[in-house]
Amino acid sequence: MVRKLQILALLLVVGVITALWLFWPNAMSQDEALASLPDDYVADPIKGETLFYTAGCGSCHMNNQASGDKPAGLVGGKGLETPFGTFYPGNITPDVATGIGGWSETDFLNALQRGLRPDGLPYYPAFPYTAYAKASAQDLLHIKAYLDEQEPLAYKAPQHELVFPANIRLGVGAFKRLFVDFAAFQPDPQQSQDWNRGAYLVQALGHCGFCHTPRTPWQTEDQSRAFAGAPALKAGEKAAKNLLGVKPGTIVDSLSPDAVDLFAVVSEKSSMAHVSRAYDHVSDADKQAIETYILSFSR
Repeated sequence: MVRKLQILALLLVVGVITALWLFWPNAMSQDEALASLPDDYVADPIKGETLFYTAGCGSCHMNNQASGDKPAGLVGGKGLETPFGTFYPGNITPDVATGIGGWSETDFLNALQRGLRPDGLPYYPAFPYTAYAKASAQDLLHIKAYLDEQEPLAYKAPQHELVFPANIRLGVGAFKRLFVDFAAFQPDPQQSQDWNRGAYLVQALGHCGFCHTPRTPWQTEDQSRAFAGAPALKAGEKAAKNLLGVKPGTIVDSLSPDAVDLFAVVSEKSSMAHVSRAYDHVSDADKQAIETYILSFSR
């Protein structure tokens, strides 16, 4: 009997330790979050504006037309429909009560680099922190500086409408611990500067694989099939295109409003239309770097 109780106690201890390892928030302290910043670093909202468009923040968070109590602005766009239910992007204006106006720099970096809300609960990975984790703290805080200059708008986004078991938020902590790599982007010294710039933009800020790379059964990106196309998340939308083997210039051309408005290469009704229009604010050099990196997969 004593032996059985000892085994039971041991299993209980192991279970508690495992649960703590899986679900304990992976928050960064202020010192950790800001450790990579140079001593003379100053967040620049002008740089932040370009990075805001590069990161596609408005694609999910911009509401273009006021309706009812929902104002036009960065208060959260339409719901993102997925097999797990509908996710509603939050308000990212500097409104203190309903937006991110009360967030510190550490709060912001924990959200984008660790997938954690200021209260310590995990964000669902419909918010692409799995990619933003690779971005530099400098770039992300430039974006915060830009957002801090926007008009504060009071609007609380609806609760997500998710099916079981996706509606158990704490389970996201286990998903992050088991499947998400929070390491910062590391350039490849064997590749060109242009390739590495493209890799950073694609992997970290642009999170292109979020739509264009197929998923594993665990809903992580299947890197063995990077950019091979993937089913659309939004009901009724066409699958994201296979980018492997496209002609040089195709990707650069698609990252322009003209691809939507003049040549109809990108459908007006697609999620990519938001990306194409946003990249009107991104330099031609960065667009070319993105193409250089993605086309390297098709060789």
